[in-house]
Amino acid sequence: MKLFQNLIMPIISAVVTIGLTLLIMALIFSISGVSDFAQTFSMDTSMATSTSVSELIRVRQGATIELLIGTLLVTMLFAPIVALIGNIRIGTWRFKLLGSLYAGLPVFWFALLLLYGFGISMDIEFMRGGLCEISGGTPCDEIPLTERYQYLIAPIMALSMGQLGRVWLRLRHEGGTPIWHSIVHSGINVGWLLSGLIVVEVIFSLPGLGRLLYTGAIQLDFPVMRGALTQLVILGVITQTIFQIVLNFLDLRYAPRAKSKNHPESINDVEKNKDTEPVRMLTVLLRPSVIIGVVVIALVMIVFPMIVAVMDIDPNRVNISARNASPSAEYLLGTDSLGRDLLTRILVGTTRTMGIALTAGIIATVLSVVNGWILSKIPFVKSIIQNFAFGVPIAGIMLLMVLVFDTNTSLIGILIGLMLAPFIIAWWLRNPPSRQMTIPVVFGLLLLAVADAIMIETLLGFLGLSGQPPVVSLGGIFEESLLRLNDTIYTMGIILLVIVRSIYVAAHGLLPQPDYARNHEVVEATS
Repeated sequence: MKLFQNLIMPIISAVVTIGLTLLIMALIFSISGVSDFAQTFSMDTSMATSTSVSELIRVRQGATIELLIGTLLVTMLFAPIVALIGNIRIGTWRFKLLGSLYAGLPVFWFALLLLYGFGISMDIEFMRGGLCEISGGTPCDEIPLTERYQYLIAPIMALSMGQLGRVWLRLRHEGGTPIWHSIVHSGINVGWLLSGLIVVEVIFSLPGLGRLLYTGAIQLDFPVMRGALTQLVILGVITQTIFQIVLNFLDLRYAPRAKSKNHPESINDVEKNKDTEPVRMLTVLLRPSVIIGVVVIALVMIVFPMIVAVMDIDPNRVNISARNASPSAEYLLGTDSLGRDLLTRILVGTTRTMGIALTAGIIATVLSVVNGWILSKIPFVKSIIQNFAFGVPIAGIMLLMVLVFDTNTSLIGILIGLMLAPFIIAWWLRNPPSRQMTIPVVFGLLLLAVADAIMIETLLGFLGLSGQPPVVSLGGIFEESLLRLNDTIYTMGIILLVIVRSIYVAAHGLLPQPDYARNHEVVEATS
């Protein structure tokens, strides 16, 4: 029975997950009128170049596989350090700050930082990428790896930092996990890794499947998008399944110790004494970390629009005479290449992004709570949801949905919520709360979904798919900073770090706390 649950069922669920994802893609094309349902599976010729999609994928997939393997190796190398930070409750701000830096920034910001700081400012050629160009140059698969490995350093560094952030977040809620288990956890969130890989390939001009997907999106070449996205889904689900099977067998031999009796004010302790339940629940809800997260959301949604109203500056007002101005009394954060006030654009863009994230968070949380109660007793369905949540590149599916539907701000929030729902459901199924602590946990899941939605919407905005001008988005400002290649990159990174990290901290304060004891009992494996 254990063999079936830990080996055979993950393999079957992986096949089902890939099939369901392809079915969803076919339904999206069919509903939008791009193609008939049956024709979706036979689209194998590029609409833009009349080239075989299979040939394009064959040429491009090598670069993506190299980047994926390199990132996983580097992540597994440094994951034990992240696990040490996540599993030890030192109580000092230094460890919390280091963990915050891991988990509070999107992958593409790390990529921009490396490109601007090393490739442009320090003029290190291989940190700028762009060695292997399919058009106008030698194909990547014809250049020996020994001659091009250095051009993968910056992309792998950016992706590894983002993936280590996901490892840190996961281990924060699996206290007592052996340090060496973190090596296997490095491949559990491979879907998020592939989402970041799409934009990293674009930034560093790497001719992989992610860039092929983006190029297809820009050219509205749906056969190319379908082919590239299908290959990314297969790659992600297979990788996720392999790591999950290894983790399943590791968990047969190691089990966490009993919950720590000295962990103060955790939700686990709250459940021990139902007589004081209302008082303890109020204590959890009024934790400083929770209050900070709520204040940050209120600040963005209420105070930022008020500041914009008082300043009375149109974020899209062009002033060519003041283009690329440095910070001054008139322009506190300077201006962009068109002379538009950066402070106003950041305030407006942040408010819009937060509104989309709240919409997505509410939808994802409602779906998670409803489906979590229903599906919690069905192991096979739980495995499929986990594969979809952690193996499918959400950004790729969002690219497809945003393009084929006539999207506005509200619809983008709904689509992100639908894509995030499996991830939040998977969390619920792994950590089902007691009836008494449902309210704090649901609120914590909402904040967790909001933080993830901010990251996804920012990524879409960076790719230019979260609204067309004059709509201002946080990711769009990141894209503008890439074109300008100036210190705005640092400013935007700090703003996003403060907002996302504050919400993550609040979510962690509400969700069940792990046992921070590092030792484990070795238990006899059952077969």
